Amino acid sequence: KVSAIGVNVLGLVNNENIKKKIVSIDELKELIKPLQDEEYEQLKANILQNGCQDTIKIWQTFENVVNPDNDSNEEIFVLVDGHNRFNICNDNNIPYNISIMNFDALEDVKSFMIDLQLGRRNVSPLEVSYYRGLQYNRFKWIGLQQENDEDSKKTAVAIGQKYNVDERTIRRDGQFAEGLEMLAKELKSEILEGKVKVSKKDLQKLAKIQSNISEI
Repeated sequence: KVSAIGVNVLGLVNNENIKKKIVSIDELKELIKPLQDEEYEQLKANILQNGCQDTIKIWQTFENVVNPDNDSNEEIFVLVDGHNRFNICNDNNIPYNISIMNFDALEDVKSFMIDLQLGRRNVSPLEVSYYRGLQYNRFKWIGLQQENDEDSKKTAVAIGQKYNVDERTIRRDGQFAEGLEMLAKELKSEILEGKVKVSKKDLQKLAKIQSNISEI
C-alpha cells in the first residue's frame, strides 16, 4: 500500500530571522520544471508590479536530518516551493511571506514536490510520464515495498490508481525515468523540454540494459 505523505502547514509567517536561514538544495531544485525565459520574465514583471502574492513554502528541520553525514543539529529552513519567486524577491528586495511545513524526512519532501509538479498546468505529457516514473521508482528505492516483482506490481497498481492510469503504464514510466536519470543533466532537460527528440522506448531499453548489468 502506498500511503499519502502527511503534510502539515504550521503557519504563515513573515519572520526575517527565518528568512536568513532558508537554503536551497540542488537535489530538490532538480525536481522542479524549469521556467522558460519568457515565463520567468513574466513572473518577475508580475511580482515587481503586484508584489509576491503566493507564499514561499519551506521545511523547518536540522542540518543532520537533511544530510546524515553532517553532525550539526543547527536549525535550517529548506526551500520546498517557490524557488523562482524566492530568487526574484531577494534580488529585488521585495517582501514575501513564508509557509512553514512539517515533513519527517527529505524523502517526504521529494514526494510532495513531485506531486506538486504533476499538478501544474504547464507540464507536458512527457514530463508527466517522467514525474510518475520518479514517484514509482522512489517508492521502490526507499523500501516502502519489498524488492520483488509481486510487490513492485502492487506499488505500480497503487500509484496508477492515484494518477488514473494502469500499472503497466506506471512501470513503463519508471523505466523511462530511470533511463533519463542515466543521462547528463543538460541532455535530460533538453529531452523533457522537447528540444532533443529521443523515444521513450529507447530510454526504457537503456534502463533495462542497466538493470540486467546490475544483476550480473
